[in-house]
Amino acid sequence: MEEEAARKEDALRRRGERLREAANAFGIMRLAKAAGVPYTTLRDYMAGGDMKLSIVAALARACGVTIDWIAHGAESVTEVIGPSKPAEASGSPCAPTDLAWLSSRLGIAAGDLVAFDADGDAMAPVIRDGDLLVAHRLERAVIAPAVYAVEVEGGLVARRLEQRVDGALVVRTDNPRYEPQVISPAQKRPFRIIGPVVWQAGPIRS
Repeated sequence: MEEEAARKEDALRRRGERLREAANAFGIMRLAKAAGVPYTTLRDYMAGGDMKLSIVAALARACGVTIDWIAHGAESVTEVIGPSKPAEASGSPCAPTDLAWLSSRLGIAAGDLVAFDADGDAMAPVIRDGDLLVAHRLERAVIAPAVYAVEVEGGLVARRLEQRVDGALVVRTDNPRYEPQVISPAQKRPFRIIGPVVWQAGPIRS
């Protein structure tokens, strides 16, 4: 019994350390507010206090890490919709620490950021194949003219969207090889709008 209790205490301590790592990168006060957890309670969790799975999930979402990473130390990845390749946990702009930095810089909760890789030449030359894009996930996106992340057949792509005064949605690429698509208000959209792209990164190409 004592050995089992010691293992549980050690697991809670390690979980608290991982949570403290994520919280320090994100900002403890900001994380508490984003996850809906009282500041003093969050401090208790970081000290090794036990917590419900729902709390673990809320904290993971706010930090932009997986539940498994906080709970068990599994490799952390940013939440990505669709089959886009997740960023590796070390040295990537989407690793927990760097995502928190990006969240702070943009003033957007880490849990509301979605990272994905640009695929193909549809948005060239502005967005190139392989560029890392980060979008601001919104429950209801207002379609002001901008580049948005949209989900198509389970994957994410970037497209320039604009809503006309008649309610039609114009979908454009930046590559002149591809024709714009106009979706009338009566038509069902063949994709789901995730939110505007707010960050782009990629290698310098000469």
